Amino acid sequence: MGSDTPKEFLYEGINVEYKERAAQQDRHHLIVVFSGFRPSTSPYDFDGAASLTLRSHMLWIRDDFGGKMTYYIRDKNGYKISEAVNALIESTRISLGLRKDQCTFIGFSKGGTAALYHGLKFEYPNILVSAPRIRIGSANQDQRPDIIEGMTKSGSPAEIEELDNLLPDLIRAQESSSTNLYWFSSLADHFHATETGPILHELRKYRNFNYFETNSDLVRRHKDVTLYNMALILSILGALGEGAAPHFGECPNGGRSNSGKAKRSLEDIRKTRETITELSALRVSGGRLWVQGLAFAKGVPAPRPNHIRTELVLRGSNSTHRFGLQQVENPRLSNRYYESAFCDYSYGAHSSAGGIDLSEVPDGCYTLETNFRQAKIDYPPYATTWAGDASVSVQGESILQLRPSPHGALLTKRPLLSGTPSNFHFKLADSWLKSNTFHIRGSFVVQGQEASKHQDVKYWAVFVSDEGEEVQSIPLFTYREEFDGNTFGDPWGIYTHSHFATRRNRGTQLPKLSLNVFDVKIVAVYANGAVCSLPTGIRVLPSDNGEFSLQHSVADTNC
Repeated sequence: MGSDTPKEFLYEGINVEYKERAAQQDRHHLIVVFSGFRPSTSPYDFDGAASLTLRSHMLWIRDDFGGKMTYYIRDKNGYKISEAVNALIESTRISLGLRKDQCTFIGFSKGGTAALYHGLKFEYPNILVSAPRIRIGSANQDQRPDIIEGMTKSGSPAEIEELDNLLPDLIRAQESSSTNLYWFSSLADHFHATETGPILHELRKYRNFNYFETNSDLVRRHKDVTLYNMALILSILGALGEGAAPHFGECPNGGRSNSGKAKRSLEDIRKTRETITELSALRVSGGRLWVQGLAFAKGVPAPRPNHIRTELVLRGSNSTHRFGLQQVENPRLSNRYYESAFCDYSYGAHSSAGGIDLSEVPDGCYTLETNFRQAKIDYPPYATTWAGDASVSVQGESILQLRPSPHGALLTKRPLLSGTPSNFHFKLADSWLKSNTFHIRGSFVVQGQEASKHQDVKYWAVFVSDEGEEVQSIPLFTYREEFDGNTFGDPWGIYTHSHFATRRNRGTQLPKLSLNVFDVKIVAVYANGAVCSLPTGIRVLPSDNGEFSLQHSVADTNC
């Protein structure tokens, strides 16, 4: 959020990927963010809503060098990566006209290691780290051998020792300096004893060493340290961005509840029978129903998946169908729903895992409800309200539609080939089949079913065998083109997106068809729930070599 598209900085043959965001107002400060272990879909730490509160120039650097993570320090060939990263930082700093004391390096976990290394190695005075890893070699030898493979030639004991000594040697080599060092840790972090603990006495030589050791029920894991202290971290970064380096010293923070008082508080909360029920994601895709949400009773612990049993209920006029959901770990729930005393809600979230197969559900309209059982108590079902976007998917010969409504989410299952319109315009602009790659483009406009944007209608090409025993489909894309509603007496209707084609008109792979003759139909599914279908006049014919060809007998149609 708020950052530009990733860019690349080239230094002596090494590409460094980064993103940046300009400072706000008249601020003259640079914050460099080194990331921890992140998923490939989101490789930058601290690139969310929290960073938007900071007014400094932001520089995010990605730890990806030849597909390997290197702690921003070295690969198996040496320390050129750290030189390349420093060159990018220096280039940015100089272009902004800043001094080194107008820069702050930050990082969490692996990112904290990199912030420490680059801050100390290249003499940048402002460093903020949370739960950093210190003994890089030992820390990753067993847990992340891929890291060792990328940072060493063979992972030998000597190379592991070299990695372990990088940061301790840097710290010991420095005399008492003007470094402003802000360090967050917790005894509850299982890495503390081997990472922060052994080096702590060495850090006290820094005149402005600030150490926050968190003791809280809400900090139980390595990653909790940063989450718990985010407000304090942001305040320090805000102060540094204004040129004011705060001094705190060593500050224990957090607080654990008195066991007796906590027990009484949780008992009072449980008596209210209040529940947390929330839907975070709901869609149909790939012929399945996908669900994510929360359902748990306040004050009732759920530290393990078997402490809650959740099911989704599809309730129709003629039948009801129940599907078990999978409990999903989300330790942040305990922070989010903390109320007077700690309660472990780690498994209060649920999902449909690989999606819910609706093939055995009969055609019809269904409301969605969620039931859950916790601590031997069955809690009343709640309607699965959903304010998100409608979604649609094809499952075999059926169309699945999921739509929000004032009474909760509605799921409709109906035959794919139904609802031939009475007043429409159809035009086939182009179609071909080459090496079993199929393309079709045209217009299918239905009077009264306006389509002013892409979300208003979705199209499928449906292949129906001569006997009607086999039905296959491929999704198509909508595109914008003007259409005169006077064609069928509707001059005020907006039908600009009532046009279909394969993606970029390049065609798409045919579905796996048997060696039969197939008629091609177009199905339009509208956001209001309407489904319309029409034959195109195209037939798919098999050949002896296993490929197919097209036969056309089509004309433009107005009806």
